[in-house]
Amino acid sequence: DILKTFQPKPLPAVIILNGEPGVGKLTVAQKLKDFLTSFGIKVTFVDNHLLIDPTTAIAGEDRSDPFHWETRTLFRKTAFKCMQKDPDSNTAFLFTSCLSTEKTGTDQFLEFFELATNRNLPLIFVQFRCDLDTLVRRATSEERRKSNKGKLTDADVVRKLREMYTLLDPSKNTAQLINISNNVLMSTLRFSELDVSEFTVEETASAVLNIILQGIYS
Repeated sequence: DILKTFQPKPLPAVIILNGEPGVGKLTVAQKLKDFLTSFGIKVTFVDNHLLIDPTTAIAGEDRSDPFHWETRTLFRKTAFKCMQKDPDSNTAFLFTSCLSTEKTGTDQFLEFFELATNRNLPLIFVQFRCDLDTLVRRATSEERRKSNKGKLTDADVVRKLREMYTLLDPSKNTAQLINISNNVLMSTLRFSELDVSEFTVEETASAVLNIILQGIYS
């Protein structure tokens, strides 16, 4: 049993699995949730599509439309306000995201940061990296195409997004963008990068669990 190797046991935290569409965040997060739950931790799991899909249903898919972003922002504010009020101190918050260095990425990072600081939890941000060929193969897989979520499955768009955007590294230059001191940010943030190109889902989830333990007890 892979979980028997983990000592000490994990504690609640705000955990973000960040990466490009198709890298495997959702499947890893589902396995990670199972791991954390087996340790007796309550896990609130918010896949990014839980916030994106309702926005699309109401405001359409055009992300250049200001109404789309206004609606999405309102959904996120409501969701994070409810999570802030969760009365159970044994709750871990697990998110998947695709935050880039664009302003929307830093704005959304601030929501995660405020959730962590207001609940006095470490913010563990794991950046998934993957070589382009593997990313395209995963993003266009039959399993992903059959998903009932509005997932990106176009290989050309996946390649274009990598050319156009850079994933957010919150350990670099983010403090000034969200108007806090770097010392305050780094006292809460635990940032790690993980190349998942060759990993199975269970191997990736196990590696993330190790990162969580290091972040909590460091």
